[in-house]
Amino acid sequence: TLQTKQAEVRADLSAAQARLGASSTQLESELDRSKRIAATANEMSQLSADYDTTQAIYQDLLKRRENARVSMDLDREQRGLTFRIQDPAVMPLMPSGLRLMHFAAAGLALAVLIPCGLLFGIARFDPRARRGELLEQATGLPVLATIPAFRTVHDHQRDRRNSTIAIAIVIGVLAAYLLLYIVRATRAI
Repeated sequence: TLQTKQAEVRADLSAAQARLGASSTQLESELDRSKRIAATANEMSQLSADYDTTQAIYQDLLKRRENARVSMDLDREQRGLTFRIQDPAVMPLMPSGLRLMHFAAAGLALAVLIPCGLLFGIARFDPRARRGELLEQATGLPVLATIPAFRTVHDHQRDRRNSTIAIAIVIGVLAAYLLLYIVRATRAI
């Protein structure tokens, strides 16, 4: 009996091992299938997203096509908005706006007007009496005597030197402006 029981146990063991082998084969095939299903689901979601994007682009293109068709129909019937070019665009020969010449002219004008304005202001609003007639008019009293201005040789030399320096500065500034204008004009050509 022990031998029969041993044979039965061995038969049950081999059957259990066969079932275990079949079960593990089925488990591996199911795991492979689940991996394929997961990959397919991932691919499906990617394809679905691509489809949605493509569908949106397609709908946008359809709208544009319809708008273009309507616009062409309106143009054909002369009912739409039409534009005509009156003057063609051209490249300007000179740049627009202020140029060096304008700044140079403004600088020269200010160089003349500011000293003249200061001189006028000093002469107009200086309270000192420079002539005897002015003093008579201001006070209403007669002037008995005036002291004439006495200029020495040193005063004449100092005035001549100051005049020479002022003339040299004016000529130098004018020459610098002229030179700068000539340089700019040759570069523009």
